[in-house]
Amino acid sequence: MNINMLPIDTDYGRDLYEMSNIFLHKVVWLGPRLSPGLSASPIYYYLYYPSLWLSGGDIRGPIYFNMLVTALCLLIFLYVMFKNSKYYILTILTALAVMTTPLWSRLATHPGNGFSYALFLFAGLATTYFTKNLWISALLFGVATAMHPASILALPILIGVYISNRASWKQILLGLAAYISPWTPIILFEFITKGFLVRQFMANPGSGLVGSQLHLGNLTILTSQLGLRSLYLTLALPLLFIFDKKSKAWEKLTLIFGLLFFMMVGTVPEHYLFGVAMTYLYVMIKWVLQHKKVALLVMTIWILLNGSVPSMPVNTKRPLYEIENNVSEIASIEELKGKKVAVVAVLPTGTSVPQADDYRGLLRMKGLNVVELSEHSQADLLIYIVEQPGFDYEHWSTWETEQFGKKKVLWTKQVGNALMMIWGKN
Repeated sequence: MNINMLPIDTDYGRDLYEMSNIFLHKVVWLGPRLSPGLSASPIYYYLYYPSLWLSGGDIRGPIYFNMLVTALCLLIFLYVMFKNSKYYILTILTALAVMTTPLWSRLATHPGNGFSYALFLFAGLATTYFTKNLWISALLFGVATAMHPASILALPILIGVYISNRASWKQILLGLAAYISPWTPIILFEFITKGFLVRQFMANPGSGLVGSQLHLGNLTILTSQLGLRSLYLTLALPLLFIFDKKSKAWEKLTLIFGLLFFMMVGTVPEHYLFGVAMTYLYVMIKWVLQHKKVALLVMTIWILLNGSVPSMPVNTKRPLYEIENNVSEIASIEELKGKKVAVVAVLPTGTSVPQADDYRGLLRMKGLNVVELSEHSQADLLIYIVEQPGFDYEHWSTWETEQFGKKKVLWTKQVGNALMMIWGKN
């Protein structure tokens, strides 16, 4: 597996740019915008920024950190399994069943609030076994929910654990504080702006919400994420848990509600299903712990039918190493040091929007003074990064390029598949 061949999308570019604002000692109040017209907490940016800084602004830094988070989740899972089962072969088989799902390899190599929340949710579910320190689970649930609201579907499991363990008021208040703490930046933002996000949402409450219709499209996506061969198998396996007398009522209801919910709404982006996928894996693991001997056979069949070796994508349009090479080339130009620089890019997707968030963020981390989009008129130099072959850059006109003013070419160079140009004031 070659991490340099991983693709980079515009969402990751946005994340890199927001992390570069932290590098410039700016407060990032809001996280990624969500479909219903609200914003997630910026906790994801603050958690992953140190990896970008420690790597010297390397585009792969947050990806390595995301892999570390994935490994820690697996270690927590293994610890819980070994703690609750003396059947070590069963523990290893269950771990293999989880690790070989297509979902797991995707989460490991795709940092982002829409992916990484599922890792923290899985860790939160696993740590519900640590009944003496449930605030840890509450904190992980809080991080997951602050990253993406799809985590809320699993929240009844945490609440049920608190109730079944007859948690004291002190434990409840500590857990509540832990759950809310990842929301601190956005709560302060709402306080300062007198409820800006709430007012915006109330003005258009239907924005981005999915329509309702009964179909199995989302469950088909879930089946693919879990690596199961059949939609019928996806629906049949939970029955082992649902009709099991040893299973907790709130766990059964959480799984049933999650599956029914996504059968009752229109097709959603696949990352909305990661939360219910993690809940699915959690309840199956619970069933394994409750029926060790029978589970040994079930896990063996699962691996034989569905197991696959995780793989990374290859031959992508925008592999990481190309972006990093382009950034290093630009950052090495001495004439750019100390100058106000505007950056635009043409991606190989055919869009005319100058999507350059990744370049702007990474070049900031390399020490260049990259201005905001609204400050292009104040820039000394304008950088074009043209990744689309044959693009007519001479007649390219967008608001961002026009704000720079009349310009002339000072420098041009072909680096790999990208044409890079520096423009000065005319």
